[in-house]
Amino acid sequence: MRQGFSIPEDIQVVGFDNSYLSSMNLPSLTTIEQSAVEIAETTYNCLVDLINGSCQSTEDQQIPVQLIKRETTR
Repeated sequence: MRQGFSIPEDIQVVGFDNSYLSSMNLPSLTTIEQSAVEIAETTYNCLVDLINGSCQSTEDQQIPVQLIKRETTR
C-alpha cells in the first residue's frame, strides 16, 4: 500500500504486452497479451500485397488479444 491506496481494492491496474515481468511484480500485473508473431506476419503479408499491387485494403487489420487476469484487478 502506497499513498493510502490499495491495489486492486482502490485502484485497478492493467498493463499491455504480457512481458515476463508482468507475473514477477508484486502484486502481479493484469495485462493484455498480444501475439508479436501474428502482428509481424500480418504486417509482412500486407506489405507484400502492397508491393505486388494486390492489396485490397490496409484498414482495420484486427489481431485478437487476450486479457490475462492477475492480482492488480478484481
